[in-house]
Amino acid sequence: MRLLVTGAGGFVCRSIIAELVFHPAYEIIALDRAFDAELVQRWAGKVEMITGNVDAETLSDIEFDAYIHGAALTASAQESGMTPIANLRANLDPVLAIIEAAGPDKRGILISSDAAFRETRGPIDDSVVPVPLGLYATAKRTIESLVDTLRTLHGYNLTVIRFGNVFGPEEKVRDTRPRISRVGRYISEALTTGTIMVDAPDETHGWTFAPDIGRAVHTMLHETWNHPLYNVASGEVMTNIEAAEVVKQVVPGTQITAVNEPSPPHPRQGHLVSDCLCDDIGFDTWTPFAEGVAQIIRASQTEQPS
Repeated sequence: MRLLVTGAGGFVCRSIIAELVFHPAYEIIALDRAFDAELVQRWAGKVEMITGNVDAETLSDIEFDAYIHGAALTASAQESGMTPIANLRANLDPVLAIIEAAGPDKRGILISSDAAFRETRGPIDDSVVPVPLGLYATAKRTIESLVDTLRTLHGYNLTVIRFGNVFGPEEKVRDTRPRISRVGRYISEALTTGTIMVDAPDETHGWTFAPDIGRAVHTMLHETWNHPLYNVASGEVMTNIEAAEVVKQVVPGTQITAVNEPSPPHPRQGHLVSDCLCDDIGFDTWTPFAEGVAQIIRASQTEQPS
């Protein structure tokens, strides 16, 4: 299977490729606007890397059998220096381009986010319909609705995977992703300053270890997709202060400072539930939060010069 992955240099999609690259069933084509030098070295001879935009011109020169579309702009219009419409088009135009280039028969997985919800409280299963607020949220909800429409009315072989909060190794700030996850920040602060600053300590979130997403996608690529959308999330939930305490246990000597701030107008304290992924696809293997944190810290310590 010649599998095209867009946004391949980004945090989540590089985690997906890290899992798939070891399976002989795939010949992976990675497409992104830029690749880190370290990633180029690691993937040399294993992954075909193409630098470019996800548009009709670039896609016309790529032969592929299936695709994962993960290219996205999470930066706001203000952060990206765009008008609101240009910011929205930056997320929607590539979706239309890759679906049109692939046609109805090639299998495609498109990535969405719980950001599609205006606010979140408690467990959210795959059947809950989002009401978005914001340009990124609107784009993700549009993708979900588009895939459902193309599947149901036009026979396209597509599905969506929706993530919640994701943490994992190699989180980096990019132009398209101007901030790392809260847990990534906690780990960075513990390793560099020895003090974790925890805002909204009692706020709750679900967390999923990024490499698990790669394993879930691998399973999905070998199964029939009976639904237009699958939540891909561990369901492990904790407060911000509990997450910081886990990091503190793995990095002895770390201090925690809680900062109580006013609650946002649209609180996001819900978490995705992946019952459909388990029942329909058969995937239900998740790395416990504490083990994921420990893996990240071990990896970061190995990378540090002696």
